[in-house]
Amino acid sequence: MNIELFQKELRDKLTLIDQASGSIFYSSYETIKPSDVYLMGFNPGGDPNNINETVGQSIANFPLNKENPYLDEKWGLYDAGKAPLQRRLQYIFDNINVSLRETPASNLIFTRSVMASDITDWHSMANLCWPVHEKILHIVRPKIILTFGNGPVSPYEYIKSRSDNIGEETIPSGHGTWVCRKFTVPQKYTVIGLPHLSRYNIIGKENVIEWIKEAMQSD
Repeated sequence: MNIELFQKELRDKLTLIDQASGSIFYSSYETIKPSDVYLMGFNPGGDPNNINETVGQSIANFPLNKENPYLDEKWGLYDAGKAPLQRRLQYIFDNINVSLRETPASNLIFTRSVMASDITDWHSMANLCWPVHEKILHIVRPKIILTFGNGPVSPYEYIKSRSDNIGEETIPSGHGTWVCRKFTVPQKYTVIGLPHLSRYNIIGKENVIEWIKEAMQSD
């Protein structure tokens, strides 16, 4: 991959939010290559008034990015990699036999907010960011897109709304009435939507892990 050309293409697609607080990648630049899984959250968390990195700076720093926030960052009062969401993702990837560190990871929306609900016109913002995901997906060619969050405002629902897809399957998540969801985009990938991992503790839910593994093995 020509990194400079890749950066230019991203800048061209994101000029409207270049100066907004945010980030594109939640994995090392070395992960932007063919991978079985593309991991997608909703948007970067944190207070945009207190976190200075802009979307444009995220693109500029892309070749220098060697760390994975889900493994290496210290979140809140937790040691690095020990926050609940981080541990839950680590559990998933350990049990589906895929390296989290080598998995490309991003968010549907690149601009930062304290709460997802702070992004009032989230669908329009997702439309702005989606061409970047299309570029990444063309390189990565994943078997599955694994999203956390599968409600009406989520990466799962956004991708479903814009895709020609084959049905939807749900299974119990093992937590109350919450379910895990998936659909397939023919000739492309399967999208799996888990309840948001900041609240959903997937650790020990072996039926969900097996379900994810089966989706990865499907043609």
